[in-house]
Parts: sequence; C-alpha cells; structure tokens
Amino acid sequence: MSDLDLLRRLGDQIVPPPLDELRATARRRGRRTAVVTACAAAAAVAVVLVTAHEWSTESHSAPPVKEPEVHARPMTYAVGDVVHYGPTTVTMPGRVVELDLTDDGVVARVEDGGIWFTDGAEPEQTGDVGESAWGDSLWNHYVGRMVSGNSGSLVAWLEFPHPWFPKAVVYDTDAGREIIRSPIDPRGTGSATGLFSVDPDAVYGFTDLTFGEDLSPNWRIDTTTGEQSPETLEHYQRSLAASATRTVLVSNHPDPASFVPFDGLLLFAIKDSRVEPVEELDRGRPYFVLDGRTRRDFRFSVPADYPDTEDVALVQWSDDDTVVLHAERADGADLLECRVSTATCAVSVQVPSGAVVPEIGKVVPGDG
Repeated sequence: MSDLDLLRRLGDQIVPPPLDELRATARRRGRRTAVVTACAAAAAVAVVLVTAHEWSTESHSAPPVKEPEVHARPMTYAVGDVVHYGPTTVTMPGRVVELDLTDDGVVARVEDGGIWFTDGAEPEQTGDVGESAWGDSLWNHYVGRMVSGNSGSLVAWLEFPHPWFPKAVVYDTDAGREIIRSPIDPRGTGSATGLFSVDPDAVYGFTDLTFGEDLSPNWRIDTTTGEQSPETLEHYQRSLAASATRTVLVSNHPDPASFVPFDGLLLFAIKDSRVEPVEELDRGRPYFVLDGRTRRDFRFSVPADYPDTEDVALVQWSDDDTVVLHAERADGADLLECRVSTATCAVSVQVPSGAVVPEIGKVVPGDG
C-alpha cells in the first residue's frame, strides 16, 4: 500500500467532533480570555512603557520582561439578578441567592432553584436544585448547595428529585459537562445532608450540621466511580495538604507543628487598622492562621481611617497571593482586596447589604 493510500484510509477513519461542540468550546475559551485580558490590560501597558524606556537605554540586549500579574478569578458579586464578574455584568433569569467561582467563570443559584453558569456571556442553565425537605435553614452561612475549589474547574451541588433523597452533581465548567450524578445515602431517615467541598478526587459532604472546630465532612463520593464512603477529618486534611496553594493553615497555638489545613468559613475582625482572625468560637483562645503556600502570617493592615468592623469573612481567592474579604458595614459592605505578600488590604468595591458574594450568600428581603 502506497503512503498516499494509507493517508487516505486514515483520513476516512477520522471523525471530527460536532461543529456545535467546537463552537461552544471556542466561545467558552474566547470569553474567558476576554475577561482575563480586560483585568490585565492596565498592567500590560505599564510593563510595555517601562520596557520601552529600558530598551532605549540598552544598546546591546533587551532587559528581562516580567509578566504582568493577572488575577485568575475576577472579583465577583451579585445584586438582585445581576452578576458582576470583574468588569462584566450578566443578568440572570432570577434573583441570585448563591455564587461560586471556578477558573472558567461563575455559577449562580437563583431564587427558583435553577443553577446557571456564565463566563461573562449569556448564562447557560446547568442544573435545578428542586425542593429540599430542609429548606434553606441548613446552610447557615457555612456551606451551600453549591461548592467549588479555590482553583480548578469543578463545581458541585445537590439536586432533590425527592425532598428527602438528594443527589450530588459534579460539573466541569471547562468541559461543559457533568462528571457524576450520584444518589446520597442519608444514613438515617430524616438526617439533614449538605455539601462541604469538591476536588478532582471527590465531592465531600456532611450529615447533621456541626459547628466550630467540628465542622468537617464525614462522607465522600468518588468522582471517578460515584461510590460513597465515610470520610474522616484526618483524611480530609491530608487531601487539603496535598496542594497548599490557595488554602490556609490554622491552629490555637503558635507552634509550627500544630497547624492543620482548614476549608471552612474563615472569619476576621478589623480593629485599629489591623485585620485579625477571630478567636476560636465560644472558647476565647487565640487563633493563628497561615497562608498554606508561603506560611506567611494571615494578618493584614487596612488604611488608617478604616473603621473597626466585627463581621469580616474570606470569600474569594483571586490568585495565589490575593484574597477578597467581605466586611459588613451598617450601610452596606466593602470588598477588600488583600495581598499575602505585602500583608495589606485596600477597599476595591462597595456593595449594598443585599449583595451576594461567594462562600456566603447574604440576601436581604426587599433589597434590589
């Protein structure tokens, strides 16, 4: 057989993917690039100007050019049915009650239970929660029906084909498809069940909500097999420690050996221009927090005129060095952008009290 005949036979066997699928993938990646480019434009211009000046003073070789820092995840919040995703606004088909971010965009749960994804363009529905026997009281600002990692493309939520028997759904926002849809064993009739987190290996959940240092998953569903099994706090912490990026370590003692990874809602207070972790709940003991990647102290300073504020929470990792804190105020809330490397925070956006942010969905009835 000639080389030409072999090539023809191979060509006949190759089946290209559907055109619609190629277009959808291109749209997702193109929109994602547009959002990141908008966030980086000013930094890129600054680098070009500095580089041009340095180049004019060097006759033999070009100076090294430092890549502009680009936030992997734009600052995100929602007011009413409008999601603010970096510089882009997207209108959802209903009031937003919960938000979660992935590296590809933002996933929103609206008031009728529908779950929608947007990368800055027209939203696409990815799920529908249905009716839960437990209502919304279960989540209590710690965990929601949706969970996502601080990096990656996976998001998970509960759907209720029956009010007492939910299913865990894991969705890949990069591929635009479900990974698993698995029934949850409630381990006892009437036991409340919620999701805690998701990573490439598993989606983690709890039965019967616990608080404080005991807040942790007690079951997991494998994202490959869909099988559910018990989970322990120690095993879960080892999973978190496998990737220290965009995570925190906590302890009630300054001894470096005592710190463990933490994936709950991290609370702070601002006093005398300092952002400090809140003492352990109901115990009055000191609380120490470190950045998992650098082991730098997770404490920040704010402008000198910033008022003391008690209700502050970490709601978003923008990149490996940058977090967003939500500071509740009497007349609204501030979103503070804080850098681990400089231990400083600055007010980035002021939002109304009814705004919904990642990690904590705070909805004030009647607010727009």
